[in-house]
Amino acid sequence: MGINLTIIEGHMGADPILNNTNTNNVPVCNIRVATNRKWTNAQNQLVEDTQWHNVVCWNKVATTVAQFMRKGSHVLVEGRLQTREFMGQTTYENGQVVVDGAGQPIMVKRYTTEIVATSVTFLDKKPQATAYVQPGMAGNVAAVPVAAAAPAAVVPAAAPVAPGGFVVAAPAPVAPVAGVAPAAVAATFAHPVDMTPPQGV
Repeated sequence: MGINLTIIEGHMGADPILNNTNTNNVPVCNIRVATNRKWTNAQNQLVEDTQWHNVVCWNKVATTVAQFMRKGSHVLVEGRLQTREFMGQTTYENGQVVVDGAGQPIMVKRYTTEIVATSVTFLDKKPQATAYVQPGMAGNVAAVPVAAAAPAAVVPAAAPVAPGGFVVAAPAPVAPVAGVAPAAVAATFAHPVDMTPPQGV
């Protein structure tokens, strides 16, 4: 038995994408978070490195993140690192999909690494006003103003956080149902709507 714990603090690079799975209608939300580090190199020049992290939120964490966070939101994410495989399309450098003689996309096995969030702490002084839901996806949830949100949607942090911060803790683990990501281009990291939550989120 080992420890798989990941904690990052940074800013969201895009609005959250919220969907519900086709199986059991479970909320799943994808966000991208940027972290930065700076150091001085041998030439005494300041160097900055930015890393982008794919984060997957499930259940109550997913709906609350989508409800209150926006692009640029300052967040603290705690969860576990997960690498999964899926069948994805092959593309040319210009983004065009490679097809076989029958005109069908050529599928190859791909891998993606992401953080499965168990809690998300909002470090902004004031949560954002509305949520974002990707248009045209099954099980969409309409944008909800903060004023209309249920009080239980955001709970005070059990541990100290920055002034005005909130933490959303994941509910009890849900039983997994085997799911495989459908065709996706190499750059795609978002869970499709036919995925189901992994065990222990």
